[in-house]
Amino acid sequence: MEQTGEYKEIVTIDVGVNGGLAYQKSDGTILLKKITNDYVQNSDILFSAVGNQTLENISIYVEHQSLRKPDILSGRWFNIHKLCIDYNMWLNIAMCLGGEPQSLKPQEWQSIFFVKGTTYKDKKKRLKEIATKLYPKEKVTLWNCDALLMLYYKNKVKDGTKIRRTRRLN
Repeated sequence: MEQTGEYKEIVTIDVGVNGGLAYQKSDGTILLKKITNDYVQNSDILFSAVGNQTLENISIYVEHQSLRKPDILSGRWFNIHKLCIDYNMWLNIAMCLGGEPQSLKPQEWQSIFFVKGTTYKDKKKRLKEIATKLYPKEKVTLWNCDALLMLYYKNKVKDGTKIRRTRRLN
């Protein structure tokens, strides 16, 4: 994604054991980190990603996770429960480092990409393809594509308003 000028510093975090962190610096460069499920390691990952500075001037977005009735009925409740714990861990890490993290629902950021997959695997594959097109200079993987697409979405949202879906990206 080619842009010019000053950038907002943004951190986006896709929670979970196969998740990733994307940090857009003020000069537009992007740093990608794979995250773990360890509290201390993730604190170090976030702190080192932002250059050992406090997070008070950086916008932080953590992908929202919640346990829903269909997850309980389908027997997937334990996996979703674990994601909820990871989500809260990232909120706590960001606050401890001086940041004010905000929640970003998957339905919100995914809505602009028109991704319809018959299976979860198909949907993830399409999201990876879109991230590869939007960020050709980055090595896009399944663990970092959601964080990159969240970053793209937050760069397109102005003053908290929702953006209209005007063209197909896939």
